[in-house]
Formats: sequence, C-alpha cells, structure tokens
Amino acid sequence: MPSAHNFSAIMAAAETPGFTDGMLWNPPSSTRELEAALKRSWNGWKTGGSYTWTMESQHDQCLIGRFSIRLHLPKDNVWSLGYWVHPDFQNQGYATEGAAELIRAGFLEIEAEKIVASHAKWNEASGKVLKKIGMQCIGETEEGFLKHGKWVAEYDYVIFKASYVENRRCSIWG
Repeated sequence: MPSAHNFSAIMAAAETPGFTDGMLWNPPSSTRELEAALKRSWNGWKTGGSYTWTMESQHDQCLIGRFSIRLHLPKDNVWSLGYWVHPDFQNQGYATEGAAELIRAGFLEIEAEKIVASHAKWNEASGKVLKKIGMQCIGETEEGFLKHGKWVAEYDYVIFKASYVENRRCSIWG
C-alpha cells in the first residue's frame, strides 16, 4: 500500500533527469503534491476504482517502485496497468515481477475481463516487460500523451482473461 514514508525516495527518483519523461505525471515540486496523490490512491482503494501497491526491499524496506491498476472502461470491465521502478533498482527484474502480480490480481481478484497498458515508443524496456507478462502489442498511438508541450507516441498492449487463464493451465505462468 502507498504511504507517506516513501515520499523522500519518490522525490529522489522523480528528480533523476528523464525519469518521468515517459510518464503521465511530472516530477512533484513538493511533498504536498505527493500527499494529494496519496489521498487519491487511498480513495481509489475505497471506491474500488484503482489499486496501487508499493514494492519495497525485504531487507531494508527501501522503495523499489510503484504498481497500479485502474478501471479504464467500466462498462466492459477493462482495467489499465501502470508501474515505475526507482532508478536504483531498474534492470533487476522488479518491473516484470510487479507487473506480473498486477495481471494476476487483475484477473483473479478484481475479475477484469481485459487489461491494457501503453508505453512511450522510445521506452523499449517497458515493452519487454509487457511482453514478458503475456501482453500483446496491438498498435500505436502517435499522440499518446502530452509531455513538455509535445506529444509522446505510445505502443498499446492488451491481455484477455481467457488467454491468461489458459496460459496458467499450461504452466507458463507457474
């Protein structure tokens, strides 16, 4: 669960040059902005519209990253996932581990029918993570999101509950 004890680590990650370039959010200018985000996260849990988890080191409870799943299209029970990993912990498999858990929770606990995700086209590492967890690239959006006054093109991904359940039966997912 997200909590205020991670604020300094979030601020440090967000201050890393380029860290938020592929994300919808901008670096916070103060912990006050993080307090507002924390309240939105808790409200999402209360309403059942979004769930955010914080991954921490078992050794020292150091922030590794944040992982979230949000209701995207309520009528069709489509959820979207997002994640980020602190720069100190990137390229160590944490994004794959956390994103795989989002998919599992999305289908087996939240009972989503479909889960979608997108990433900036230049962020090849995120594409690798999404493919590793069973998502399929279904296209691209040239005007994915606006960042620093310019459009960021994205690749779009999807995974369906039926294919996830079938893959689990075949022991691909363990």
